[in-house]
Amino acid sequence: MKKLYNHKLCEKQLDLVILAGGKGSRIKQLLGNLPKPMLKFNNKHFLQYLINYCTKYHFKRIIILTRYKNEIIFRKFNKKKINLIDITCFKEKREMGTGGALYNLTKLNVKDFILLNGDSIFNIDLNTLVNITKKKNIGSMALTSNINQKSAK
Repeated sequence: MKKLYNHKLCEKQLDLVILAGGKGSRIKQLLGNLPKPMLKFNNKHFLQYLINYCTKYHFKRIIILTRYKNEIIFRKFNKKKINLIDITCFKEKREMGTGGALYNLTKLNVKDFILLNGDSIFNIDLNTLVNITKKKNIGSMALTSNINQKSAK
């Protein structure tokens, strides 16, 4: 039987940071009163699927950066523990975009982390990403192409 992944990220545990502050303007008709990462599939929030997938990697903690309709995400995840990993939600006081959200990590003493969008998931071995970064001493990024994507105008 082939071993798929070694789920221990590295000797030094990393934080997982999830960006979950967007409005979801392209799919607002599907969202009702929910922020985009809280859209339900098979009666489960998308963000729950993402967190469940990532907890197999034994992150030190999960930090969800929120803004739009943050109270819904806070109610579901803040100060919770999933698969023995503590989750903390952090609300951006005013809309500052991705850069502003990441700046807020300094307030939480976050140094080494994996960053994910709260509205996207694709199957990748995060250990490989971490190992590539360690060899190069810089950050790394995993991308995928989507030829069917149509951006909002």
